[in-house]
Amino acid sequence: MLNPLASLFAIPKHLNLPIENYKDFAIVSSAGVLGFISHCAFLVLFLLVKVYFMVYLNIGSLIIFASIYFINRHSIGKATILLILASFEIVIHATCAVIILGWDSNFHLYLFIPMLAALLTASTNTTLSDILNISYSIIYIFLAVYTNHFSAIITISTSGLFVFEVLNIISVSFIVIIVTRYYSHTAHHASQKLTKFNRKLKKQGDKLTIFNEELGRQAKELIKINNQTNDSIRYALRIQKAVLSSTSDLENLFGEKNVIVIYSPKDIISGDFYWATEIDKKKIIAVADCTGHGVPGAMLTMIGKSLLNNIILEKKITEPALILDALQHYFSTLFKNEQGIQDGMDICLCVFNETDSLNMRLVNFAGAKRPLFILKSDKLLQIQGSRKTIGGRQKKGSEYEQCEVLLNKGDILYLTTDGYVDQNNFLRKKYGTLRFKRLLTSFMGKALNQQKKILLEEMKVHRQKEEQRDDITIIGLKI
Repeated sequence: MLNPLASLFAIPKHLNLPIENYKDFAIVSSAGVLGFISHCAFLVLFLLVKVYFMVYLNIGSLIIFASIYFINRHSIGKATILLILASFEIVIHATCAVIILGWDSNFHLYLFIPMLAALLTASTNTTLSDILNISYSIIYIFLAVYTNHFSAIITISTSGLFVFEVLNIISVSFIVIIVTRYYSHTAHHASQKLTKFNRKLKKQGDKLTIFNEELGRQAKELIKINNQTNDSIRYALRIQKAVLSSTSDLENLFGEKNVIVIYSPKDIISGDFYWATEIDKKKIIAVADCTGHGVPGAMLTMIGKSLLNNIILEKKITEPALILDALQHYFSTLFKNEQGIQDGMDICLCVFNETDSLNMRLVNFAGAKRPLFILKSDKLLQIQGSRKTIGGRQKKGSEYEQCEVLLNKGDILYLTTDGYVDQNNFLRKKYGTLRFKRLLTSFMGKALNQQKKILLEEMKVHRQKEEQRDDITIIGLKI
């Protein structure tokens, strides 16, 4: 019998009741169960003594307490409203019973039950609890004064009145004992559960502290490693700048007002490079895009510059197509024992020859997957390079093509890598070669420094907040 009775007061698992609501649930649950049981008994007794008004009132009371019990077990946060509803029912029931049967029936004792409930739940709302208890006390005094001056409305037998008198004393005492014991048990259970939860929380907090300390230590280590890596990369940049050609080298070779340079690495160091020299009254310039960017690309730029020095300055090879053939030979030889490495470069290379005419300049061009753009006074020319790159496996017998171009004074050559035209915007759309050609065509009659400003601004507008995709290099040379 104990298990079914205990299940009436047990907290439903599906409710997932927070610990802080355990005590309120205990009071309301007790009110629902005990109120329903006691009013069942009163219904029978009032029916026996033929006090039909109280019979009807008890039927309403049964509905109220059943509803209170049901709502309490299927919702959270309504304990205060349900407790007030139960208290009002008890007060009304007790007041009506005392007025009808008299003070000796001891129904006034039930006023102590809502007082007790208000005291037990005072921590939830102290002000409301005080107001309710004052109200119950006023009602108690009113009933005492009323019954002292007026007789009972209905007179029942002495034995019947005695039954009510004794039963109400026992019932109130029993209800007070049950409510306080259940409340104490629930509060103790909540306290134990809260203590267990706090211990678990402290244990997790200790683990989290240790984890945060370890995370902090690893973060410091990562910052240290990152700083060391960045220091190494910045030092590599200094080496790359010292070894490769600079803007001043081009200006010394072609004239300060005849050169524009746009050189924008994706990372700190670049996989693009430009190289220029003069040998046997020939001026040679190359713009190359090595495989990748960052550190791997930068390492290839050093190899590319070293090979150009060897081919042109030491071996005196000055024909563009032959230079590219030699580069291909060296790259294929360099990585022939390394499987899976297909690294190399795309390159645009021009050789300027001296001519007898003051207004004419002969240029030999060869390109490995890179074109040469020439802006004349009335049109833009695009000279395609060979369709094969430098490096990797190439078909035997395949040679790089060479083109001879006669330029007029004022013509402008543009040697580029693919970083500018391949840059995408927020819609993932590339800038594109056709758009780039239209931009170069619009430069007719514009000074070189103005062209550079337009090129930079155009890319800024196109790219906006998108990350730079690749290294960007554009060299402009005016004849």
